[in-house]
Amino acid sequence: MHLWRIGLGARSGDSGMRGVTRGMVPTDWQESLPCRQPADAAARIQTRLGAGYLAILQSDYASAQASLEASLAGARELRETDSLAAALAGLGSVALARQEYAQAAAFWREAAEQFQAAGNEYERANALFQLGIANSRQGDAADARSQFLASLDTFRRGGDK
Repeated sequence: MHLWRIGLGARSGDSGMRGVTRGMVPTDWQESLPCRQPADAAARIQTRLGAGYLAILQSDYASAQASLEASLAGARELRETDSLAAALAGLGSVALARQEYAQAAAFWREAAEQFQAAGNEYERANALFQLGIANSRQGDAADARSQFLASLDTFRRGGDK
């Protein structure tokens, strides 16, 4: 079974290839997802979040950005802190890959705040580390060092050495 067919409800005899180009994330299936109840909206947020991260792995940053922005908008609307933080982190990764360091820093800073609000210290530490990378790429060594040290401290408090 191919990754793009998992959870897409492909019917018997259906190739599952509508809207799919080799190496690309499927595009049309997201629009066909029903969204009638809050649980459906939450599932759509998670689906778009997953599609965004899959697109990052494929270096398809345009698709990743579109999926992650849709997930971010839905997460803000439903006030889902975990999904909000994950979408911001994904957008931070896209911005870093595109060498848009100021934008990456803004996404990672907000992601760190949202992970902290969600009580996810491990992901907060990772976000602080990524923020340090974005700051170092902008030439702000002092702030980068501060973020790296905060990340290290958070990881150590969580048991990492």
